[in-house]
Amino acid sequence: MAIVLSLHCGHDANLSIFKNDQLIGYCNSERLSGVRHQGGLFGDHIYQLILEAGLVLEEIDYIALCSTQGREVLSIDDFPSAVSFVPNGLNLDIDFSYIHRNSMNGLVRNSYVRDTFYREEVEHPHVFQYPQLYSSYKSGGLKILFKNNICEYVAENPAFTRAFPFQTSSLDFTLRNRCQFPILMSIANRVIPGFFISHHLSHAFSAISKHAFESSNPIVVITADGAGAGHEGNLICVAIDSKLYPIATSSFYGGPFYENSANFLNLSPGKFMGLSGHSDPDKTIAKAVYMKYITEEVNLADYLKKLFEVKYGCINACLEKNVRYPNSINALFAATTQYIFQLIWNDFIVSSVKLAERITKSRIRHVCLGGGTALNCPGNAFVAQQNPEIQIFIDPSCNDEGLSIGAGLALINSIESKHLASSPILKSGSSSLPIMFNPYIGQGITAEDQLENVCVQSGFSILPFDLETISWKDIAHKLVEGEIGFIMRGPYEVGPRALGNRSIIALATFVENHERVNKIKDREQWRPLAPAVLDKDFDRYFIGTKNPYMLTTNQVKLPALLPSITHADGSARVQCVYPLHENFFAILNNLSHSRPDAHPVIINTSLNGKNQPMLNDCRLMMELFKHADVDFAVTDNYLITKR
Repeated sequence: MAIVLSLHCGHDANLSIFKNDQLIGYCNSERLSGVRHQGGLFGDHIYQLILEAGLVLEEIDYIALCSTQGREVLSIDDFPSAVSFVPNGLNLDIDFSYIHRNSMNGLVRNSYVRDTFYREEVEHPHVFQYPQLYSSYKSGGLKILFKNNICEYVAENPAFTRAFPFQTSSLDFTLRNRCQFPILMSIANRVIPGFFISHHLSHAFSAISKHAFESSNPIVVITADGAGAGHEGNLICVAIDSKLYPIATSSFYGGPFYENSANFLNLSPGKFMGLSGHSDPDKTIAKAVYMKYITEEVNLADYLKKLFEVKYGCINACLEKNVRYPNSINALFAATTQYIFQLIWNDFIVSSVKLAERITKSRIRHVCLGGGTALNCPGNAFVAQQNPEIQIFIDPSCNDEGLSIGAGLALINSIESKHLASSPILKSGSSSLPIMFNPYIGQGITAEDQLENVCVQSGFSILPFDLETISWKDIAHKLVEGEIGFIMRGPYEVGPRALGNRSIIALATFVENHERVNKIKDREQWRPLAPAVLDKDFDRYFIGTKNPYMLTTNQVKLPALLPSITHADGSARVQCVYPLHENFFAILNNLSHSRPDAHPVIINTSLNGKNQPMLNDCRLMMELFKHADVDFAVTDNYLITKR
């Protein structure tokens, strides 16, 4: 009856609680603080999650802890906590591995480190990902800043090779044990044992826990992100039965290549991905860069930029905001980067599968992807097209929002030899429907009790949304009439995609809705909007792999019918809707029956304004509602309209 508190304290900080191996609570810190990519841990977030789970701190048996590579902020408020890296008896193999490495490498992990905050190489990421640190540091509230790599399970400075700078030749827990450190964490004068779990082992457990493959054969788990080559940037694992074995790290650095290329245009990787759809790639340049990648170590982004400038002149970092079609040279640069990324992403996955097949002496037909690199939807679609014999599952919280889940499961597995890959936790389904991870595990909306007063003061109509007086049929009718609405109902989704519980919606058949929705969010008009469609209607409108979490791209069959969600290249990042997506399932089913010419495809984008995380506080939602060109909002208990 063990209770595990799992804490990810890097950027996109999040917390999870497990009881009897079941996930019973999850919290994303940015939803409480209102700061996007919130980093660090706050005591009130921890206590709130424990309280919502019906527990008290004294009932926590174990702590799982993980963070962002090389930028390890643990606690930044007055929350009384401290961590010691010390053998704790939970797993003797992990204790021995730590003692051996500490004696060999002189690892010292128990000291407070304050001066690293001002080192040049960490200043920018801290400002971006931990904006609250300046005031906390100056007031003395910065508690611990870990110094660089907690996880040192590969040789220092491994020589660059094309494939795997470090790998094992057999399945054992040697690498796995070196991905975990024994700790004792003191919280409010209570000392709790646990493990510090490496970043990518946490990603791997997050991914393997959510798949729904019906297979007893080995599954390859591949994680990668912007940290690049080696153990900080990726990990390849094999899952067999109840065990997860890390087998290698790789020289793959597609993540930083993509991020650095996006930086040339002052864009985030997500915006850059949207820009890439506005052009075909220059395949001549792409081939030259790809050949350089497979033959020698080089900064790919710089090399691409030099080739591009020789042929086309300087790229322009100033993109116009209010145009549907952006600068053609910038779009060409983004499309060429995307094409190169897809080639090396596919190479990495195929090479990892072949390595796993050599080690396991088995055919691999199932792959789980995790880490921020797996957010590249066109790349995922390309890999699926190139490898039709392999079924690919993409972790819906493949960004760092799933790390506390993965770290908690890693601890449970290390203590109880379970990784829960076949457990019904987090899954939904029936005999007639596919089993899949249910992403709605976050907290419910807050401050709904203040909506009536806000509406009276603002002159808005507010009616009970009780499915008798007002129903989803009424919402479908509003969409058919051209209205745009907010959905803020039920627990929020884990992961970076809004999937119907924190969404802005509109009908995809109205061309003007593209401009209207982008204006609501103060987004660039050249950025695409994603559609949601029922599983039964998917093949009528789209071509490609179905994904319930909006993590791959598809081609639109009838672009003229769906102008507001069809990107310049004819693609769309589709959410395929099933019964577990309760809000969207109800809306789309009612749209299907509303009238014959109403195509049941809706725009779906996240409910937030500029520089905001997805909203969870009804007061913040109403501030956006007041000033935006939006017609209605649906919450747990109310329908709000502008009279």
